[in-house]
Amino acid sequence: MIEEHARIVAIEAETTWVETQRQTTCGSCSAKNACGSSLLERFTGQRHSRLAVTTVPGLGLGDEVILGLEESSLLQGSFAVYMLPLLSLLLFAALSENLLADKWMATETAAILGGVVGFMLGLYWLKGYAKRALIDARFRPVILRRVADPAPKQSVTKLTLE
Repeated sequence: MIEEHARIVAIEAETTWVETQRQTTCGSCSAKNACGSSLLERFTGQRHSRLAVTTVPGLGLGDEVILGLEESSLLQGSFAVYMLPLLSLLLFAALSENLLADKWMATETAAILGGVVGFMLGLYWLKGYAKRALIDARFRPVILRRVADPAPKQSVTKLTLE
């Protein structure tokens, strides 16, 4: 399970809104002074993401929590977002090159048009997949636990000697 630190910013009836801080690896990189990503991060500042999770009783505003997401869900979502549009682009480019080339248009033109059509169809499919994933509980993070206070408050009691 992949875990991330978050802070509760709003609580509704069945939904708790948490805010996470986007993490980069620029702090540990030796080339951070010469890197464009590090420079961009300095100008944009620290960015936060808001997520909706299922409400857990006993938590309040400002509580620090640990969120969890299954690795398989992350891998499946990443594959859908990155690979399927690319694979549909390549498949349609190859099919259109073989089926349409030399009959109605030049080979390169057929491949380019087929690739554009394939990429657009892949993005259209991805739009529907994203809508279904919003409903699917496997793709939603869950609150695993509350982060313990770094310094627990100690109560002072008055002792009386008898």
